[in-house]
Amino acid sequence: MTAKLVDKIERIEGVIGSAIVSKDGTIIESSDISESDASLIAFAGRTAEQVTGMFVLGEPKITLIQGSNYRLMVSKYNDGHIGAFIKPDANIKSVKSEIDSVVFEVFLWEY
Repeated sequence: MTAKLVDKIERIEGVIGSAIVSKDGTIIESSDISESDASLIAFAGRTAEQVTGMFVLGEPKITLIQGSNYRLMVSKYNDGHIGAFIKPDANIKSVKSEIDSVVFEVFLWEY
């Protein structure tokens, strides 16, 4: 059912690409994301988990990498991560909220 999840994430305003990847960066499902982008999603997710674990902060909700012309939001999903490439002018809070809603909806549909 992950194909439905990636398709739904792609329809969120401001999202320009997305993928679900395993912790090692293997693409589980994607919207034409490159292997290097999948590796970046996995690396960002693992690094955020390691850093927050070192300081006993608990699991991170999202990890955001922002450059001059791109943004990547990563959140934990099952044993891997969801990565969404977002337009620089998109509202991060809104995109995160919509991704959470879509993940919850797909989760309910699967179970």
